Amino acid sequence: MRLGNIGYWGSGATPSKSNLKYYEPQAVPWLLTGDLTDGYITHIPNKISELALEKTSVRLNPTGSVLIAMYGATIGKLGILTFPATTNQACCACNTLFHVEKLFLFYFLMSARKNFTARAEGGAQPNISKEKIINTLFPLPPLAEQKRIVTQIERALKQVEIYAENYHKLQELDRAFPDKLKKSILQYAMQGKLVAQNPNDEPVEILLEKIRAEKQKLFEEGKLKKKDLTEMVVIKGDDNSHYQDVPYDIPESWKWVRLNNILDVRDGTHNTPKYVNEGVPLLTSKNLVNGKIVKEPSKLISIEDSLEINKRSKVDKNDILLAMIGTVGNPVLVPELDYEFSVKNVAILKHITELNMKFTYYFIQYHSIELKKISSGAVQNFVSLKTLRQILFPLPPLAEQRRIVSKISKIFSVIETLV
Repeated sequence: MRLGNIGYWGSGATPSKSNLKYYEPQAVPWLLTGDLTDGYITHIPNKISELALEKTSVRLNPTGSVLIAMYGATIGKLGILTFPATTNQACCACNTLFHVEKLFLFYFLMSARKNFTARAEGGAQPNISKEKIINTLFPLPPLAEQKRIVTQIERALKQVEIYAENYHKLQELDRAFPDKLKKSILQYAMQGKLVAQNPNDEPVEILLEKIRAEKQKLFEEGKLKKKDLTEMVVIKGDDNSHYQDVPYDIPESWKWVRLNNILDVRDGTHNTPKYVNEGVPLLTSKNLVNGKIVKEPSKLISIEDSLEINKRSKVDKNDILLAMIGTVGNPVLVPELDYEFSVKNVAILKHITELNMKFTYYFIQYHSIELKKISSGAVQNFVSLKTLRQILFPLPPLAEQRRIVSKISKIFSVIETLV
C-alpha cells in the first residue's frame, strides 16, 4: 500500500504578506517547519487570521495530524498536532483514516527519513514533494498489531533515552576523572599522606631559619623592603594546638606558616601603560593557561614602561605567577624564557632557593579552588595581595618536599596517559 491511501494528505501555504488582514487579528496557529520537534506539537508561535483561512489556500489540519517537513535542512522533520493548526507550504500533513494508528505512521516516517533526504531534489534548497511522499510504499499491519508495535517502540525508546543519559554521564565522568584524580593526589600531598615522613630529614625549623636568612640577605641587597621581613605568626597554645583555625591536620614534622613568611609575594602593575606597535609584551591573567605562559595574544608596551614596571615586578625563572583578577588562580611556575615581559594584575611569588618551588606551585594549584571561593568583586572576581600573603601554607622539611614533588610528577605522568 502507498502512503497516499492511508489518509488525507495536503501541504500548506503562506498568505500574502502584503495583506495585513491575513495576519491581524492573530487567531489560527500557523506552523513553520522550524516548529517541528520530532514529537507532539504543543506550541506554535505564529498565527494568521480567520480571513486568511477563509480566503487563501491555507488548510486547517485537525488535532492528531502527522506533519512532515519537505524543504531544506529540516527535510523529514516530524510532528503530531495536539490542536488544530495550519502550516506553510514547506510542510505536508496527513489526517489518517480510522484503520491507521497515527503513531505507527509517525514512526514509519521517522524510519524513512534518510530515504526521503536521499530523494530530495534542488540546488540551494533541496526538497521532497507531496507526490513523492504519498507514492512511498507503506507496510500496513492490522490495527491491533500497529498498536503493539508502537508500544514496543516506545518502550525501547525509553531504554535508549536512559542509555543515552547514562552514556553522557559516563563521558562526563571520563572527562572529569583526570582532573578530579589530580586534585585528590594534591590533597593527599598537602596533608602529608602521599609519602612517608623521615625522622632523619633536616627539621622544618632549620629550614625556616635558612629562609629568614635568605630574606634578610635580599633585604640588605635592596631587593626586599623592611616590612617584607615581618612574619605573620600562626599561634599555638601550651598544648601545641593552634589557636587559629587551620584547614586540616598535618604531620608533626611539618609547620603551618603564612605564605608571606616564606615567600616575597608581590604583584605586577595595575595601571594601563600606553600600548605600542613594537615593544615588550604585557602579560595578564589571560596569558596564564593550563600551567603555562602563553605569549599571544598580548598588548605591547614600550621598553621604558617595561623597565619601570620591572623595577618592582620583574619575573624570573622559578617564580610563580598567579591570576589575581577574572579567572583567579591558574598558577604558572615560570620556566626559562627567551623573551622579556612585564605583568599586569598578576601576583608574583618570588622564588626562594631554600624552598622547592615546584612543591609551592603544587600547593597553589591545590589551593586555587579556595582562592576562587574567597575572591570577590562586582564586575569580576579579584583576590588581593593581603589575602595571598595571609594564606596558610603547610611547610614540610625540604627533603620531604622533594620526595612529594617526585611522587606527584610520576603519578601525574601516569594520569596523562589516561586522557
